[in-house]
Amino acid sequence: MKQNGTKEEKIGLRASVIHMISGASARLSAAIMLAPIDLVKTRLQFRTIEGTSTKGIIDACKNVIQKEGIKGFARGLGPRLVYIVPSAAISFLCYERIISVLKNPELYGGYNSAIVPFVTVTFARLAGSLLRTPFDVVKQRLQIYGSISDKSPQSRMYRNTYQAIIHIWKTERWRGLFNSVQSSVLRDTPYAAIYFSSYEFFKWTQSKVVKSPAPFQFGSKKEKLGPINHMFAGSLAGIVATTATIPFDVIKTRLQTQAIFGEQKYKGVIHAAKTIWREEGYRGLSRGLSARILYITPAAGIIFSSYEQFKKIFDYLLPEME
Repeated sequence: MKQNGTKEEKIGLRASVIHMISGASARLSAAIMLAPIDLVKTRLQFRTIEGTSTKGIIDACKNVIQKEGIKGFARGLGPRLVYIVPSAAISFLCYERIISVLKNPELYGGYNSAIVPFVTVTFARLAGSLLRTPFDVVKQRLQIYGSISDKSPQSRMYRNTYQAIIHIWKTERWRGLFNSVQSSVLRDTPYAAIYFSSYEFFKWTQSKVVKSPAPFQFGSKKEKLGPINHMFAGSLAGIVATTATIPFDVIKTRLQTQAIFGEQKYKGVIHAAKTIWREEGYRGLSRGLSARILYITPAAGIIFSSYEQFKKIFDYLLPEME
């Protein structure tokens, strides 16, 4: 009995390592591949000020190419990669444990066993939102840089990550780096819950509809769902979660970028929401939704489909823990 218990614990450790590495690898791959769309989304959400207005996705892309060249699409990617890798590792680890308990509660001692990973992922998202906010602020400022007129003095303050950090610290201190932490929490926590639960729902729906291998189903005969199915479920889950949380994403962007022009129009989350609604209506709170969906649809599909494949790869490469 003791040996079995020890063996199960070691197998659990190995599986946990696989889930963390696979989740981080999948998230990293999607972030690098779709960085241009993330930049366009940020510029669309940036508050319209004279000389910084972006009319749409095509207009934003043209401005980047004309002013910064192709490399401009990668602006802000460095700070972004710093926080998404550990965040994805923890999120996917907890996600797998919660799903395992819900699917086989007897093996884990009942449904109550899901409480610990659920609480863990909740606190992980809260802590992650707090820790990622400074990196996110720097990323947003760098992404906005190219839309600022070259004649503006602000154009010299955000040319690279180092200059951005130094300028924010000198002019705004801690408040500048953590100004939007509330909006980050309000966006990230429900987003994760909707994202992962929707993914499981769409997987379950497909498993009920697809009773046998179909033309779009490229998994093995033993598997009900293949990579294309995971990609489809992930894409739909991303659209649902993004649409539900887009107002918080807009507010977060406004709070993180308003100090570029030395102003503090928005005093906090509630004040920002009221101001945007009063001045721009629902369109203001959903600004950038098309670009964000354009980003999240392939991103979520890539993340979940590659996550399932990375699990198989690392399961093959990682030695057994005896």
